Amino acid sequence: MNPSGTLTYPQLTSTRFVAAFLVIVYHFGILPRRVIPFHWFDQIHFFNLAGGSAVYYFFVLSGFVLTAAYHGRPLHYGLFIANRLGRIYPVYFVALCLTLLVTSLPLELVSGLLHTPSIDATKQLVKVALLSAKTLNKRDLCLSVFLLQGWHVTTWQVFNGPGWSLSVEFFLYLLFPFLLPLVRRKTETYRLVFLIAGIAGSIACPLLLASPLVDSSRGFLFIGSPLLALPGFLLGMVAYEFGLRNRLPAGSLVPAFVFLGSVGCCVLLLSVFVFEASDFLLNPFFALIIWSLSQDTSLIARTLAHPKLVLLGEISYGYYILQLPVFLIASQWLHLFDGLTDTAFFYLFNSLLLLVAWGSFRGLETPVRRFVKTITARIDHRLTALKQRDLPLQESA
Repeated sequence: MNPSGTLTYPQLTSTRFVAAFLVIVYHFGILPRRVIPFHWFDQIHFFNLAGGSAVYYFFVLSGFVLTAAYHGRPLHYGLFIANRLGRIYPVYFVALCLTLLVTSLPLELVSGLLHTPSIDATKQLVKVALLSAKTLNKRDLCLSVFLLQGWHVTTWQVFNGPGWSLSVEFFLYLLFPFLLPLVRRKTETYRLVFLIAGIAGSIACPLLLASPLVDSSRGFLFIGSPLLALPGFLLGMVAYEFGLRNRLPAGSLVPAFVFLGSVGCCVLLLSVFVFEASDFLLNPFFALIIWSLSQDTSLIARTLAHPKLVLLGEISYGYYILQLPVFLIASQWLHLFDGLTDTAFFYLFNSLLLLVAWGSFRGLETPVRRFVKTITARIDHRLTALKQRDLPLQESA
């Protein structure tokens, strides 16, 4: 999941919610549930593949948004990583802790405390929590804390499963400062290399995973591997640079047609794919969708730029990463979904998750991000001042 947003392209921000919603449908709206309207017309196969591919849309969008955000701006590696961690890590860590808490504590103790709160019951619960913490797999816990769980097929889904995509994002963040100067160059060489690598890599990924030479059930090359997200990330970077250097005239209908054609191709391909690894083939179409929306001024872009849709896009990170702990707390501790039909459960859960995600965005994500940005901006200002002070000395030498 890409947690980045941009005010320059609000129409792109809102698409993050669409992608996140497809993930939620994949996890909670289809098999074994039968939620209206996702089981109509035998579309379970489509939503099954769409939910998985939606995560890879985030990686393409991340490449585009980060390249746009640092256009014409200096990039200090440490400050960049600090800003990105300030954006993704607080909610990620809270989601991890909540998941560990819910899965470690005995349900009967929690239910007893919720029904009859007391000091003794609280002490007993804390004691059990400490004992449960000692039994956790230390390797898996360390990997999850340091965003490294996505590097092996045996660990990528540990604890808070959706967190694997943040492991991928962190890897892409580490690479981005090295890739950006290359794609920025005036010559087309590196942009052409990135474009070829992105398309070729997107085609090679499903072939690689289907190859008998690769055992994806045991190694680090599997459908969630950070390495396999790199082609889409490169395409996102190239899509921004292409749009920057090839601006279309105002009012051009080309972006709208490209958008509709690319969306249509995605829907068609998801309807005929036979296995999940084929999702990588959508990367070029994701890049076209993002490019077209960034250039578009038609009704499509104006609709997606509506403030309420943009807000949904802003809270989509919490909506995505908090889905498992919110579900576990609501279902196991609070029993909110007891006796509900599949459809009623899904929409009640979505409403609750959106409310929690909004609270997370307002109360945690935004304040922490502003605090980190304030600190890094001060450091950046001091570094710039030092460079300007030293420059006359270097010139005189």
